[in-house]
Amino acid sequence: MDGRDVAILVAEKMGLMATAGLAAVLYLPLRNRLLGVQRPRDYLAVFFLGVALSMWGARLGVEWLGVAIDLRLTGVFIAALLAGPRTGTFVALIASLFFHFRVEPDSGFGAFFGTLFVGYVVGYLSVNHKYLFDGSKRTLALGLLILLTAVCFELFETELFGVGHTYLSSFPALGLEAAANTASIWIFHSVTRVIIAREESAVALVEARAAGQAMSLLALRGRLEPHFLFNALNTIRAAIRVDSERARDLVLNVADLYRYILHHPENATLESEVEHARSYLEIENARLGENLQIELDLAEETLELSIPALLLQPIVENAVRHGVGLHEDGGVIRIESRLTEDALELRVIDRGRGEKASASERGAGVALRTLRESLQHRYGEEASLVLEFGEAETTACVRLPKRAILTNDAAASTG
Repeated sequence: MDGRDVAILVAEKMGLMATAGLAAVLYLPLRNRLLGVQRPRDYLAVFFLGVALSMWGARLGVEWLGVAIDLRLTGVFIAALLAGPRTGTFVALIASLFFHFRVEPDSGFGAFFGTLFVGYVVGYLSVNHKYLFDGSKRTLALGLLILLTAVCFELFETELFGVGHTYLSSFPALGLEAAANTASIWIFHSVTRVIIAREESAVALVEARAAGQAMSLLALRGRLEPHFLFNALNTIRAAIRVDSERARDLVLNVADLYRYILHHPENATLESEVEHARSYLEIENARLGENLQIELDLAEETLELSIPALLLQPIVENAVRHGVGLHEDGGVIRIESRLTEDALELRVIDRGRGEKASASERGAGVALRTLRESLQHRYGEEASLVLEFGEAETTACVRLPKRAILTNDAAASTG
């Protein structure tokens, strides 16, 4: 068999090795090691991967110039790269023993120590000098140097001590073995970098969305706290002079309102959201001269569903500020909930008596725009916030996907 045929055979086997290594990365513990997670079971997964690849690579050997060109060093290199010198050395030890007793009984100490050299040196460099494996070109050059040194252990053993049968004339075969192992490792390293980059991008996107939702929530809270607290305190001060009992109730409503804000950072039941909205509306009712009527029509099966906290507050605030709050005779705020086949529907209806604000003014506020963006980040196109304008009333309709709501509710009940 000439060198060209050998190279083709080795290339085929090299492709198989690299594909097997990449397929294994789909296993979660191996991905964890690529992401730098330090868990014992992840190290164990890398150990078994390295042993399996090195044993298989040893079996894929091709005989040329008196040398068995095999790919056992690929598994040793990958294990050492992912898990450090200890795991790399153990994998190298098993690979060496397997190669000697099951594949090439005539192999001497050169093959044994060469394999251990790869396991320890690559592991040491991956832990203490990670930058050496940062780029694909750098990994390719360093890998070829280490592997070429390792396979030359057999050559030194024969030429210097007369042990074995790897003579200087076998150097082309040793070079091909080092190159084939290096190419397998380079393919593995390059493609896994792409996989990890996509994983990290996905994680960064999720974190950015979560941060955006948190900032939206903080913005809503910050918007509520200054002006609303000022108005509430003025209302309470006025009520103290004429109705101390009513003033006490208003103080309790303010306390409930801000306690809710502080203790519900992410999710809340619909029932809690409605109670929070009622506390807000009771305070606004006192400010408007008791001209605000509150009506509830809530489906029983919706009360314990988990929805984003502070979902209703900006909607009822909008209804008061741009609806009933503009009319001398006040009006009605009605909150409804229904569970349809595919969604949870929430409606906040304001029926103001007298002249109402224009449609362009309604819904253009920062709070509703922020709320829409938050719902889009969390649920995608399945969620919506729509304002519907009628002759005598305006309705804010929120739709949340039933699938996500029920999942959130189950998670909250088990948490």
